[in-house]
Amino acid sequence: MKNFLILYQKRIAIFALVLLIFAFGIGVFVFAKKTKIFSTKKESFENISSEPAIDIPQAQEIESNLVAIDLPEESTEENIASEEFPGEEELQEEVNQEEVDEAETEENQEPEVLPLPSRNHGSNELRIGFLTDLHADSSSGTSRSDRVIKPFYTNVIDSFIKKSNNELGADFLILNGDVIDGTNRDDIVGMGELRSVKKLFEFTQIKKYWIVGNHDLRAVNKKQWKNALEIDYLQNSFDIGNYRVIILDSSFDDLEKDIKPGLYFTRGNIPKAEIDWLENKLKTDKIKVIFVHNPPLYATSAFSNAGTIKESQYLQQLFFENDVTAVFCGHLESLYHEKKDGVEYFMIPGAKKNESYQGTFAEIILKGRDVDVDINYLDKNGKYKSKNTF
Repeated sequence: MKNFLILYQKRIAIFALVLLIFAFGIGVFVFAKKTKIFSTKKESFENISSEPAIDIPQAQEIESNLVAIDLPEESTEENIASEEFPGEEELQEEVNQEEVDEAETEENQEPEVLPLPSRNHGSNELRIGFLTDLHADSSSGTSRSDRVIKPFYTNVIDSFIKKSNNELGADFLILNGDVIDGTNRDDIVGMGELRSVKKLFEFTQIKKYWIVGNHDLRAVNKKQWKNALEIDYLQNSFDIGNYRVIILDSSFDDLEKDIKPGLYFTRGNIPKAEIDWLENKLKTDKIKVIFVHNPPLYATSAFSNAGTIKESQYLQQLFFENDVTAVFCGHLESLYHEKKDGVEYFMIPGAKKNESYQGTFAEIILKGRDVDVDINYLDKNGKYKSKNTF
């Protein structure tokens, strides 16, 4: 038993010695590792310390530069991949939006009122700017009654005004009916369009005379027409120099009633009361010129009588007997001229519906009984050209 205890104690002592040696080995390993790291850090510190010091002014300059420059984040492939850049379409949208904004700015800048042209042509010469069948269309502004006339029509009006004011030196302007298209428009929209067109013509001080057309009456009645344009006539007569100018209203149905909204397909007609008025106005020695929307033509090879004023045959006889010089009309969207019994009849196409004469308006010059008419219209490149076709 005693020998067993001695043997057991020896084994425990050996085991303890082994543990002690193992622990010592671990301690030596750890110490060597820490010593290596320390020496590396020391060398780095010594290298940094050996570099020349930055003086204070230079340090301040570096600091100010760091403050002034907004340094971007470090670019990595991951950052670049996740960052969103505007594509070509987005950049084009931005450019297009800038163009729209510029156009709106220009559009919102109302042009200056043109100065009244000087008239040095004397009492025996009459100059007239003539625009028929504009058929203006629009889009809504701030409300249904606030109408924004579409660019094609505003460009035609602008060109007509500038030509009549600055080059022709017109004595007055004739707006010869179908100022608006009126189709599928109610009176709120129709009156709004008429007011907007009228406003566009306020940039010339030349006197304007408005003639009602059948398309205008698709949207408004004659009372609303006058209210929108702030006029007090439908038929009219006035003297200027050696001339008498007569404006007729041909917008009546076969029963001599006013054409009203909803009656889209009606033939031009002049009631007996207006003919009586006309006969009285023709009693003058002045040179007589007639303006009417519907054509007072009869038995021509170019047009059917169904497209002309019902009383055309009587009117032509009346014009002949009273020595009328010229009659101007529109409505049928054609360029036409004939001289019958000494009276010259001119039909001018409208601004929109004749593909060959887009944007048309006319310059009329009368010298005594001699009549000269120049037509202005857009060519294939959208530029105005002028020609004398009569």
